[in-house]
Amino acid sequence: MRECVVVDTNVLVVVSPSPANRPVHVGPDCRQACVEFVKDLARDGILVLDQQMLIWEEYSGNISDYGLAHRTMMRLWQEGRVEYVPVEYVSDGGELIAELPPSLALDDFDRLDRKFVTVALGYEPRPPIVNAADSDWREHATAFVNAGIVIQELCPQEITGSDSAA
Repeated sequence: MRECVVVDTNVLVVVSPSPANRPVHVGPDCRQACVEFVKDLARDGILVLDQQMLIWEEYSGNISDYGLAHRTMMRLWQEGRVEYVPVEYVSDGGELIAELPPSLALDDFDRLDRKFVTVALGYEPRPPIVNAADSDWREHATAFVNAGIVIQELCPQEITGSDSAA
């Protein structure tokens, strides 16, 4: 059976950074882990996104139009291997921020990454959120465990954080 996943943009940026953005500085083992993940996703994975396509827009604005990550995203979309979840967004300071249940206690979690959490919560069976090297996911590991969200860290050696529940 194909696995459904929510993918943090940082995974795709490690694989195919946009020339307009600074590349994510990770070691060769991390880069290889991200490339292998993206290849596996292209082969038989299913990507879960928000119905409003803000995650897709974030991907598009941060990855190369000609790299492996872009080709994989297009392949998934063309082959109908993208699932969509409705997300409630609120405008805050000109940014659209996904609303999270207050019970998650994630008030200090990265506002722009909240959409990934909301998508994972809105899909059944609950997909993992795949992360490359963003420490925010580990720093809030206890809240994610309590919510039944698995954070799949592709590069644990690259992450430092204070919460050891991950």
